[in-house]
Amino acid sequence: MNYCRSIAILLASASLWALASDAASVNMNRCKLSDGRIEFTDQPCPSDASSASIESNASPHPTQQKHLKAKNGIALSGLPPEDRMTSCEPSIAIAAAEEIVSNPSNLKEPLQLFPPAFAFFQNGKKDDGVFWFYAAQLRVRQQMILENGDRGQLLAITQMTMGGPINNYALQNTSNLNQILDRVLKWDKDTPNPFREKARTQKLDKQMDQVYAGLDELKSKLINEKNSLEAAARQAASGVEQMNAQMISQRCRKGQPDPAYDNQTKKTEEQLALDYITHNEQVIKLAGGAVKTYPAASTTYSNDRNKGRYDFSISGSKSFYAIVDVNRSSGKPEFRLACVTTLSMGYREAGKDACSQSTIALPK
Repeated sequence: MNYCRSIAILLASASLWALASDAASVNMNRCKLSDGRIEFTDQPCPSDASSASIESNASPHPTQQKHLKAKNGIALSGLPPEDRMTSCEPSIAIAAAEEIVSNPSNLKEPLQLFPPAFAFFQNGKKDDGVFWFYAAQLRVRQQMILENGDRGQLLAITQMTMGGPINNYALQNTSNLNQILDRVLKWDKDTPNPFREKARTQKLDKQMDQVYAGLDELKSKLINEKNSLEAAARQAASGVEQMNAQMISQRCRKGQPDPAYDNQTKKTEEQLALDYITHNEQVIKLAGGAVKTYPAASTTYSNDRNKGRYDFSISGSKSFYAIVDVNRSSGKPEFRLACVTTLSMGYREAGKDACSQSTIALPK
């Protein structure tokens, strides 16, 4: 997993060890239906379905990977761990997360430890999720002393996203959180640390000490404000739990491919969409001959992952933008030229359908 890929799913605060008191954990049921499909729901499973709660901390079984197939017949075990980690099957996601945090090369870019932290948390290993969430924060804060870049911004984004539910769960039991933070400090001491080893000047050493001092302050806060922190977390828990459950149910909706295949499927679909629009007769007529096609944007609708839209820049004798709708409900992408417009995305009215803005009539 590289740095650019990591930034799509990251977390935490810029300078202080911040606590988010407005988030919670989630308790979903994984129902195996009579026809073999797996459905995730916050409701009890149907009477003819077997069930298992995501809340369960049962040991994962990596060998199960070879039995899970995508619609195209490719086993989940053939995907890279960063893709498998997004699976709706807890044992698959947990095994992939363990593979990532066990890889020493990922310590060189600790932002890569945040996604597995969230995968652990969302799939029932909540304490492991808390551990890696704070372990990643500790190493990123050390890294920022030597290699800042945009990491402070990414850390802040993470605190607002992944940090919410993780911190809310952790703050409901501050004694347990303090024990986890002790484990983090021991792990940090026992595990090779490329950033601490680089801090050889007095100034850098002092900045590194301030990172640890911030963690010590957090531990003291957990003791001194135990009752108020726990009460606030429990009060906020139900709201965040509902939001988290909704997020999971949208990702793992019945009849949709496992999200672990999203990256693989996206690459294939993008190429098919590009081929479709490049050879579309109506587009070729409008352009006055052969065209050069450039992808501009792609969207998958949050309320229905079987539908999406592509935006292409078309260059020929005439230049314009082609909007292509995709429907995946049949198991393979089916494309339709929705419209052609003279407006690029930057000049369109936000929130208004692109196909109602400066469109060009399609030739027969």
